[in-house]
Amino acid sequence: MNKLLLPGEEIGTEEEYLPGENTYIKDGKIKSSCFGELHVDSKRRATVIPYREVARLKVGDIVYGRVDEILENLAFLSIENEKGLKALGVLFISEIKHAFVKSIRDEFKIGDILKARIKRITPFSVELTLKERGLGVIKAFCSNCRSSMVFRSRIFVCEKCGNKERRVIN
Repeated sequence: MNKLLLPGEEIGTEEEYLPGENTYIKDGKIKSSCFGELHVDSKRRATVIPYREVARLKVGDIVYGRVDEILENLAFLSIENEKGLKALGVLFISEIKHAFVKSIRDEFKIGDILKARIKRITPFSVELTLKERGLGVIKAFCSNCRSSMVFRSRIFVCEKCGNKERRVIN
């Protein structure tokens, strides 16, 4: 199980899991104490593996990220650079493109793979930008059938169901 967790995010209840490293219990619920990935072992022990390698990433680095969650004004990505360093990436709506963006969901979907540049590094996350040529969605998945889509004439097309969708590509 590789779910990306934020500090304080609920993992489950004490009845479901045993608390592991980087977790705590509050009101009978097990919560994450750091940014990282959830791992559950065969004994149902929930452990959060923190993203500690953020310090080795640098502003200006190109990274690749999977869109894990989309909120109204920002998206969370699991990012990785060419050297395999992993971190939590945050992409604000204002950093998607130079034009007005009405909704993040119009630009990409959960599961899409993006190529981005690191704009700023904070103690909690890596802030990203797509506002450069060559950045944006590099791999899209169909909203209907979740199959991999191919890029044709500035639009992504699902070869399985024929669905056509737009994504942000700068």
